[in-house]
Amino acid sequence: MKADKSDAIKRLTGAKKVVIKRGVPQILDDGISMPSDTDINNMIATIDNEISIQGTKENLSLWLKQILDDTAQSFKYDNMLSVRTYTGYPNIYQKECVEMAMWASNTWYVLESIEKQVLNGDISINNKTELKEQLPKFVPGS
Repeated sequence: MKADKSDAIKRLTGAKKVVIKRGVPQILDDGISMPSDTDINNMIATIDNEISIQGTKENLSLWLKQILDDTAQSFKYDNMLSVRTYTGYPNIYQKECVEMAMWASNTWYVLESIEKQVLNGDISINNKTELKEQLPKFVPGS
């Protein structure tokens, strides 16, 4: 989703409703002055950047959730939530599940650093596979 001129005008002026008629913005709130084209374009760039940052964070989180669930499934659990259900009481799966849950928590911590690096432009992560390469591996019993 990209920002448009009416979004920028609303943010700059505080107007509740803006309509673009034949390319000319019409502010429908009384007493609010029209911002300059430069202000509008700068606000559009700011909004687009906010949208991009939010999308990046959502993608990284989604990919990490998938990586965690994939790992759990490779050990025959339904997903990471299922793993965590075995951690709180004595059972034959508890040791492995506690280890996996601790690893999962650590990957979320590592993701915070990765996210900062991506947003700063230091590294590029475009898919789940690239993210997985940056994360610690789960090794049972380690």
